[in-house]
Amino acid sequence: MHTILFVDAACPGPYNADLDQQRARGLGGTEGTVARLAVGLAETRRVVVAQHNRDRAEISGGVEFVPLRYLNRDLRPDAVVVLRRAERLWGMRKLFPHARLFLWMHDWEEPPSCWFMHPRNQARHLRMVLALLTTDSTLVCVSAAHLANVENFARRGLIHSEHRLNQVRRTYVYNVVAVPEHLRNPATRRPTNPNKLFFGSVWKGLDLVITAFEHVGRTLPHVELHVSFYDPPNMKRLPPNVVNLGHLSHDEFCEHVADSFCYFYPAYRVPETCGLVFGESHAVGTPVLAHHFGAAPELLSPAEVIDARNLDAVVNRLSNWYTNGRPAVAPRPEYLIADVTRRWSELFDGA
Repeated sequence: MHTILFVDAACPGPYNADLDQQRARGLGGTEGTVARLAVGLAETRRVVVAQHNRDRAEISGGVEFVPLRYLNRDLRPDAVVVLRRAERLWGMRKLFPHARLFLWMHDWEEPPSCWFMHPRNQARHLRMVLALLTTDSTLVCVSAAHLANVENFARRGLIHSEHRLNQVRRTYVYNVVAVPEHLRNPATRRPTNPNKLFFGSVWKGLDLVITAFEHVGRTLPHVELHVSFYDPPNMKRLPPNVVNLGHLSHDEFCEHVADSFCYFYPAYRVPETCGLVFGESHAVGTPVLAHHFGAAPELLSPAEVIDARNLDAVVNRLSNWYTNGRPAVAPRPEYLIADVTRRWSELFDGA
């Protein structure tokens, strides 16, 4: 049986296959993505996830979750996937000289305009590409838009950038979207509440979303915005018609997305690299209203993307949906666990 090793030296805390436990502890979409993929791959392979801040080993969902100190030559993985930290590739190549190596990036790289000029950050760009080249590794991003973003990031710090970058094997694979099966069927999910908008990505611009919603409320006073967070970031009191649902399990989160008129996301601060919330919304039949950056134009229909800095445009688009009907949406097969594990298996096998 083949062995696949994931090396996560960037996670904010240890995690396993219990996704609701992760959500309760404030861990994000990347950790959930790693866990879902690892569990899917574990049906046919031995899968080990090594984490830098884990104290003890455990088996969860058929996957071995271990501290980094457990890594040794006896593990003999066929493939090693390093999350985010390019410099880890050198150590993995030394430890596992015959394994296929991958650098799995998840973050959007969009520095201030002068950021790329700092020598330390130029070195960071160069280090990523040199690590990929000198360890014969493959760069994996989570959408076509994200891949283009990381390529542009790399070019900023490279001399003869095109030549060096063209030597790097690179691709993208969408992340797994998992929603309760009954929510995929219109006949078995709750009816849509036309007065309910939902937003759950609060760390990506709750204040911007609430500002837009207050603007919406002047034209559509019957509408409520439902949000989910533990402590209001930078907000002591929520405006009228904004409802905090508190902590939600993943299934509860999906239930609220499913019965909302739309996933209301007019925030323009942090781009989505893969847009799990886009995939989850479409999987349960709910359209998204989002700013046209990051992966949004790639993963949403033109009717769902907008310049969210123009609050009048946000109001007009939403009013149009109420008058003429919401855009119809459907799940993308590329998000399904079977398709995602197939794509990764092809990479592991050298396809």
